[in-house]
Amino acid sequence: MSDARDRLLSALLHKYRTILHLREASATQSTADARHIMRMLAARMPGSLQELQRLPIEVIRVRLSSLERALAGSATPEMWMRLQGAYHGQLRAGLRIRQLLRASGRPHGALELSLLGYVAAHDEPSPQSFHAASLAELVGPARGQLHEWAVERVAAEHAVPAEEVRRALLPA
Repeated sequence: MSDARDRLLSALLHKYRTILHLREASATQSTADARHIMRMLAARMPGSLQELQRLPIEVIRVRLSSLERALAGSATPEMWMRLQGAYHGQLRAGLRIRQLLRASGRPHGALELSLLGYVAAHDEPSPQSFHAASLAELVGPARGQLHEWAVERVAAEHAVPAEEVRRALLPA
């Protein structure tokens, strides 16, 4: 397995273990501890708090099992895993870039992003993947939600419908 794939699967496995822990420990854990863990989770995997609130515990357990098998090499990583990894990277980058853009006054391309100090993490889009229109969308996403901006970018990147990305995040 590749290092990038292992990092992705490990990060998702950690996310779902954390979500399961928060769900199971909600009655016994202090509110301050839970908030700290949720802040850390949201910083690393933005959008995860929706899963914490909305995913049935059975789905969390199935995803954990699937991730463990994929990481062990006894199963092929599923599409939802790749889509989720891309989504979290897009959303995290989008949040950071939007902050940089708003603070500096809207640059118009990858060169300006580099000058602003944007350096992509291993699971984030490169500065070259942004052009003037995508940066304008980032500052003021069409439907007012950065979540939808990230979903649409992941869908385009993976050549799947946006609805498939949404289902990978929160199955019906």
